[in-house]
Amino acid sequence: MDEWLTAKAEELSHETLKRVRSILRRSIAQAQREGVAGRNVADLVELPQGQEGRPSKSLSLEEAQSVLQARRGSWIHAYVVLALLVEVRTEEERPL
Repeated sequence: MDEWLTAKAEELSHETLKRVRSILRRSIAQAQREGVAGRNVADLVELPQGQEGRPSKSLSLEEAQSVLQARRGSWIHAYVVLALLVEVRTEEERPL
């Protein structure tokens, strides 16, 4: 498992590797409960670093403040405030 995760570290981000190891741990724990596996080897594995994740697409605080200032007093201001505070997707927000 060490070798496999190390190989995956060349193509996956660190966060994705953490998720993969978590899935492996839970899967092997289930196999242990069913008597199929004797030991959870995923607990023994050191997690390799992995690749950099993709850059965030979220607005910074300064960008969000700028958008709010630019839309203040317009009809779309409430829409922008709701989108920023509640973090809903645009297709979920439009009907509101």
